[in-house]
Amino acid sequence: MQNDANLVEVGNSINEWLKRHPRVDRLNPVLLCQDLKVRPFEIARFLHEMTLSGALTVTYSPIMPSGEVSLDEFESPVEIEDRILLDGFDRPYQVDERKIVPVYRPVREKV
Repeated sequence: MQNDANLVEVGNSINEWLKRHPRVDRLNPVLLCQDLKVRPFEIARFLHEMTLSGALTVTYSPIMPSGEVSLDEFESPVEIEDRILLDGFDRPYQVDERKIVPVYRPVREKV
């Protein structure tokens, strides 16, 4: 990745974003695309490369009716389809399979 100037630039943009959002514990590519002036493809490519390198792990979360990404995480989008989950106010909602997004977390080293 160090040989790819675009990916290094995207990584720098995401690192700066993380400094401005210290409470964020997972990366949502949709939110990153909204906040950063980086092409969605470049963000997806960076997150994919970081996942392949073992620095990030990916899970999947549905978008709630409020438009926010749920805190519920699943190993596969297939696990979420046709489920009924609770939103932030404990109201049930049907998961729309078109509104499932990947979320990325840093891999924590075991001590």
